[in-house]
Amino acid sequence: MSGAITAAVVVAGGTMVAANQAEIKGRAALEGQQELQQEGMAQEERMFEKARGDRAPWLEAGRDIGLAGLTDMADPSKRGKMYSDYYDSPEFAAQQQQAAQDVGRAQSAIGGLRGGSTYAQLEGIAPQLGANYMADRQNQYINLANMGMGMAGQNAAGYQQIGGDQMNMYNQMGANQANQQIAAANASNQAVSSGLGAIGTAAGSYFNPQQQRTI
Repeated sequence: MSGAITAAVVVAGGTMVAANQAEIKGRAALEGQQELQQEGMAQEERMFEKARGDRAPWLEAGRDIGLAGLTDMADPSKRGKMYSDYYDSPEFAAQQQQAAQDVGRAQSAIGGLRGGSTYAQLEGIAPQLGANYMADRQNQYINLANMGMGMAGQNAAGYQQIGGDQMNMYNQMGANQANQQIAAANASNQAVSSGLGAIGTAAGSYFNPQQQRTI
């Protein structure tokens, strides 16, 4: 009968060993899964950084040229300097000459070359060209600023996506760890209960042989 108790102890020990091995394998599988999740997260971050780098020139142009230009145009002194620089430029000289020639040809065609309207139109060339120049410049700045704002918005959306994915990953890791620990504890408890049950049965048979024969 003592052999039965010994066998029960051996079985109990084997059950505990098996439970421990299962727990070790489960932990290793969990660690492998977490490594894959972290590598996937790292890959997402690398792709975002590459995309952010590709967007950088457009973002900088929108900020450093577009937004800065609109800010300068809102300053009366800087806006006045823009006008002055334009009127001193070869671009204005060429445009003024072309506009004056157009006015002259048009008035000559209708016989009013020396009329008052001709002089009025010639005098209005410079202000009109200046207004057109500033309007075009403002539109360019607005377009650049909008482009830069769009790039900044895409970056912000990318940051939010990565932050959300990281939170979900860590939450999932925590849940997986908790489940693995619960499963390991349950397996250990079951192994202990089974082992103690086997030993108890063997001990009962050893100390109560009459009961065993009755059964």
